Amino acid sequence: MKHLILSVSILGLVIFAGTNEVSAQSKIYFEYDGSGNRELRTITLNKSATINSEKQEEEIVIEDQLENQAILIYPNPTKGILRIDIAELNGINMVVGIYDSNGRLLINQSLKENTSQFDLSAYPSGLYFLIIKSNDEKREWKIIKE
Repeated sequence: MKHLILSVSILGLVIFAGTNEVSAQSKIYFEYDGSGNRELRTITLNKSATINSEKQEEEIVIEDQLENQAILIYPNPTKGILRIDIAELNGINMVVGIYDSNGRLLINQSLKENTSQFDLSAYPSGLYFLIIKSNDEKREWKIIKE
């Protein structure tokens, strides 16, 4: 059985692949200073793929934190449905904004549940920006729509 290995790091790229499954994990760390300049931020990308008799499905999960709550954003890239899972809202007001590459606001919605879905299927393929604002923090991610 042949294996290729995929692991992304700042200094290099190594690829993992198998005939029946693919898995890789990457971590990128960033933080922000008091002025909002990015210094360090943690993003973990988990990529897993399963191969069935007809096609291969891939899912990449972005893991981050906002208001000390774990956030999962997946799949990225997406074919239409983007999911956001938050560990616990605990009365934290979080608002999701999805913008196109020209900065136009497409979706603006408060998160009311720990798991939310956003339908991007009506929008063309391309790069989008997901911004989640909470009481005291704001995070931004790039989302690719296939």
